[in-house]
Amino acid sequence: MIDSINVKLLELVARLQGARDERGQTTAEYVAVTAVGVALAIAVMYGLMKTAINDAVTDIAAAITNFAPFS
Repeated sequence: MIDSINVKLLELVARLQGARDERGQTTAEYVAVTAVGVALAIAVMYGLMKTAINDAVTDIAAAITNFAPFS
């Protein structure tokens, strides 16, 4: 009788440890997928806005170069 209880308790502990390990793996997978998604979004936004950013920096540089405070 006690042996069967021991076996059942060991099976329960093994199942609980397995569930805990899977939960950590699932979290790591979610983090990896989210990181890839964010990197992809940043790359797409940079590709779409590269010209606009370059033009804005050029306009600011021209405004600073052409600034004449005492004329």
